[in-house]
Amino acid sequence: MDRAIEYLEKQGYINDTNFAVKWVESRLRSKLDSYNSLLAGLIKKGISSSISKEVLDELYTQEVNDEIIRKSVNKYLNQNKEPKAIISKLVRKGFDIRRIRRYLNYTDI
Repeated sequence: MDRAIEYLEKQGYINDTNFAVKWVESRLRSKLDSYNSLLAGLIKKGISSSISKEVLDELYTQEVNDEIIRKSVNKYLNQNKEPKAIISKLVRKGFDIRRIRRYLNYTDI
């Protein structure tokens, strides 16, 4: 069994970094996840913390984070959610309150 795994790794079929990159890219296209949520997801899938952080640091830029916050805020505003509820929801998901407020132009919390 170990020889089979070793062979697959050498052939590039088993590679945690490649898996992590593909998984994060997929999630960034389809979900509105925070950095911390993606990190937890990778670790839950058995990817080491160091590889997970390395991949996220490369792919999850501040621009990506801001775009996800903007999309999330717009989504909840379109659902007629109150600003305080939007802030609470996004903070629970792991987003920074100052960045959320910037997109809401809201500072009453």
